Amino acid sequence: ESARGIGTSVITVYIPPKNQISQTVAMLNNEFGTAANIKSHTNKISVQGAITAALGRLKLINRVPTNGLMLFSGTVLTEDGKEKKLTLDLEPIKPVSRSLYLCDNK
Repeated sequence: ESARGIGTSVITVYIPPKNQISQTVAMLNNEFGTAANIKSHTNKISVQGAITAALGRLKLINRVPTNGLMLFSGTVLTEDGKEKKLTLDLEPIKPVSRSLYLCDNK
C-alpha cells in the first residue's frame, strides 16, 4: 500500500477465476507494444520492464487460482528513496469479479 512508483512505472493486473492465463498474456503482449508509444524514454522503459516481469511471473503460474489473481509489477521507491523492482502475485480472499489492467504510480 505504501509503495509508490515513479511516473507510471507500476502495473496492476486483476484476473478473474473464469479467465485463462493465456488471455492475460495476450493482453500484456499487446500493452507492451502500446507502451512503445510512450514519449518519455524513462517511463517507456519502466512500463515495458514491468510488463516483462509480469509476463515472466505468469509463465510460472499454470492456471488462475480459485479466487482469481492479483498481480503487481514495477519499479517502486523504498522508504530510503532507492528504486527497487518488485513483482507480487496474490490470490485474494474474495473472488476477483472483473479484469483490470492499470498502469499507474501505485
